[in-house]
Amino acid sequence: MTEEKLGCKKFMINLTAVSVSDDYLKAREEWIQVDVGDKGHIKVDEKRPCVCGLGIKELYPIVNKKTGEMLFCGKECAKKVGNESTRTYTGIYHKIMKQINKKIYEKNKFIFENNDEYKKMVAEEFTKCYFDLIRKAYNRQQLEVIYNELAELTKIYQNKEVFDKIVIYLNQRNRDINFQQEQHERERKEEEEEEEEEEKYNETEKFKEYIMDLFYNHRKGFSIDKTINLIQKTLDEKKSKFDENVLLELIKYGNEKKKTLNKLHEKGF
Repeated sequence: MTEEKLGCKKFMINLTAVSVSDDYLKAREEWIQVDVGDKGHIKVDEKRPCVCGLGIKELYPIVNKKTGEMLFCGKECAKKVGNESTRTYTGIYHKIMKQINKKIYEKNKFIFENNDEYKKMVAEEFTKCYFDLIRKAYNRQQLEVIYNELAELTKIYQNKEVFDKIVIYLNQRNRDINFQQEQHERERKEEEEEEEEEEKYNETEKFKEYIMDLFYNHRKGFSIDKTINLIQKTLDEKKSKFDENVLLELIKYGNEKKKTLNKLHEKGF
């Protein structure tokens, strides 16, 4: 058996041994390659064993989506994990893991040698990442995108404690945004109503001034009856832009003026 074939067989055996599934084809789909460092891998001075058993100096991390375990492979072996559909489906996960691993690597590049510590840091950074996204969301639509994204990620990154914590914060943020939007809507409605009232008042004052001028100049060809009829017609409009109470007062004023003029006329004035 050639060294290449031997390495391939060892890769299959070793990878399956640390996977949830005992079937190699299913086991390799549990793993995903994630980038760390500046070039997507870690470079070491002394050779380290790849999953296939060969010595490597450029370490390409692969992470088990179900258990969170990390292994190091050479470049070619790292390409063996997952499949095309898995890579497409886990695009969000890969993007986030790339960000997280970069942060972890910047803090302590040797952390990758301690699986328990590494998984703890992943959980912390994963939570921080989504807390930051949720905090920056400013409407319900953005929160819904995050929620749907989390729903997909729960199928890959199976850490219930982390997701429970994130969802609690997401729901709280959703309540805050709902309150803010409702408050904003109330304020906007109040402003519109105030503007409408102000416009109505201004228009009414103009109309009142016009009517009063007609009443004053009734002897110049525009009778009080015609003026009252004009006010009544305006009042009868279903969507009058004038204040109804003011119109009624004008009609009352017109009728009183008419009575006064009639009395004066009867007395010969």
